[in-house]
Amino acid sequence: MNDQHPICKSVERMLHQEIRTPKDFTFLRDQIYARTRVILSDTTLKRVWGYVNYDHAPSLRTLNTLAQFLGFQDYKQFSEQSPDEAPSDIVISNYIDVDEDLTEGDELTLYWLPDRECHLRYLGNNRFIVTASANTRLREGDTFSCHFIIEGEPLYLSQLHQGDRPAVNYVCGKQGGVRFEYPSPTLPKGE
Repeated sequence: MNDQHPICKSVERMLHQEIRTPKDFTFLRDQIYARTRVILSDTTLKRVWGYVNYDHAPSLRTLNTLAQFLGFQDYKQFSEQSPDEAPSDIVISNYIDVDEDLTEGDELTLYWLPDRECHLRYLGNNRFIVTASANTRLREGDTFSCHFIIEGEPLYLSQLHQGDRPAVNYVCGKQGGVRFEYPSPTLPKGE
């Protein structure tokens, strides 16, 4: 790999993981979109991280987006901070890193506005199955992929399979984010 831009280490520190594989870049792209509502392509991120050869500096738009992802107003504000200084609003206090925190068979419940509820079982390999739901388009038996669940942020599901329909991507909690309970509360009998 080529040299990384200095902002890369700050992003990796915030996520508590190195960005090294194509899967990591896809994960990062999704996290950036969830927090900033700006889409940076996997290819753009690979260039910034030096994963692919590219002889140009990242665009100011890209650097501003990464700085905003870290909680700064823009790249100028980021570059004026000391390397270990960051705004307090980037602290993520309640989250699930699916790879690290869940074991196959674990169950959790998601809630989002206005009155959505979805019970899940972890299948392993970042895959979940819906075991019960209320007031949502997600139904029992649906499966999807997810890498990170952050309380208060929208949840982006990829490869949502619903019966014989083609896989789609889906967003839970666009307004107000999701809340989760882990381990999941027990469902009442008959639900």
